[in-house]
Amino acid sequence: MAEGTREERDREREGSWKKHIKSWAASGLTQAEYCRQNNLLKHRFTYWRYKRHKEKEPMRFLPVYPAHTITNPSSNSSGLKILIRDRYRIEVEDGFSEDVLHKLMAALERVI
Repeated sequence: MAEGTREERDREREGSWKKHIKSWAASGLTQAEYCRQNNLLKHRFTYWRYKRHKEKEPMRFLPVYPAHTITNPSSNSSGLKILIRDRYRIEVEDGFSEDVLHKLMAALERVI
């Protein structure tokens, strides 16, 4: 007789991958490096990461803290700088393309 049902094994497998994905997100490593260090197949990690993303999880808000910046007195432009967990840095200057910013935010939503 097999140990546990297929459903139980699937839930266990899914839980294990969720833990790896959360651990990777907190690690600051690239996906490839995390997989190498944990003896995981990169394509399986990508599959489970995509599958987890597709789940309808509640929206998460990340805290945004102002970065200490030195302004250039010779520059008259005002802009926006966003740092996310010391991992992502986004700088938006005057005259930015709204379309590009929307695409960037959509891409970040898939990653974060």
